[in-house]
Amino acid sequence: MAMVHHIQFLKHAEIDFAKWDYSIHSATNGLVYALSGYLDCICPQWDALVMGDYEAVMPLPKKKKWGIAYIYQPWGLAQGGIFSRHLLTAEIEAAFYNAATQHFRYGTFDGNETHCLRNTPKTHITWRNNFVLPLARPYETLYNQYDRDAQKNLRRANRYQQFVCNNVTVEEVAALYTAQYGQLNPLAHTAQMQRMIAVGNWLLEQGLGFVQAVRDANTNSLLCAGLFGFYRSRIYYILGAPTTDGRNQQSVYLMLDSVIAAYATKASLFDFEGSDIPNVASFYSKFGSINKPYPCVHINRLPWPINKLKS
Repeated sequence: MAMVHHIQFLKHAEIDFAKWDYSIHSATNGLVYALSGYLDCICPQWDALVMGDYEAVMPLPKKKKWGIAYIYQPWGLAQGGIFSRHLLTAEIEAAFYNAATQHFRYGTFDGNETHCLRNTPKTHITWRNNFVLPLARPYETLYNQYDRDAQKNLRRANRYQQFVCNNVTVEEVAALYTAQYGQLNPLAHTAQMQRMIAVGNWLLEQGLGFVQAVRDANTNSLLCAGLFGFYRSRIYYILGAPTTDGRNQQSVYLMLDSVIAAYATKASLFDFEGSDIPNVASFYSKFGSINKPYPCVHINRLPWPINKLKS
């Protein structure tokens, strides 16, 4: 069992990024979101908790409101929390989260799927849905585990004159998302979308991601497009959307199926990155995925009436 060593709080400028990234690469639960380059793109203001010689680490995205620093979960950072070279224990988790509450009296942020957190007097835990599909099987086996609706929609998609390609930019994916979902997600119209674009281009530059699209065979116009991460044998569906025509032609089914087919037996997991929205969760489950929830941690140790602060 791993022992809890000294946990230190480091400001962003104090972090040894080479050691940090090695820690994520060698962690039992390393995720692409925890790499320093990803964090720098999506939330330039982040500090960290580090145990021992980077044996376990925890990024701390932060903001300020009314002069009070607080932790938050940036859009585009699907999971956070503790990443450790050793198997996470309740003792290590408690030590990190106690340290976080010592430095931040307020915040809402996500852990990751390996956590087994419980409510404490200082923190309140809720759980968020995340659907993942194990890929270490032949494509035919994976396809046979799609539900009937997914198989029907794929057959329907293949009747249209459309084709899968990768000649699309991250900026085009982002613009398509904003056009389709901007009314539902106001952050799509803010600087955070520019940070999402920066993440996407960083992933492509590092060889840690790819783009995929479906185009109309007659007009070459986009029908849907997606940005995907690929790190430590895990595919991440980071951002994507269809056009109105693409929705009618079931183009997203075609796009996601093409990625699943390409990485069947070549990757371990397809991560749909959500969702707590019932319709989206239902869509992801059609591919035979399973729910691996992760904790969302709420801290509010502010005095009354400031404890009514909302981020």
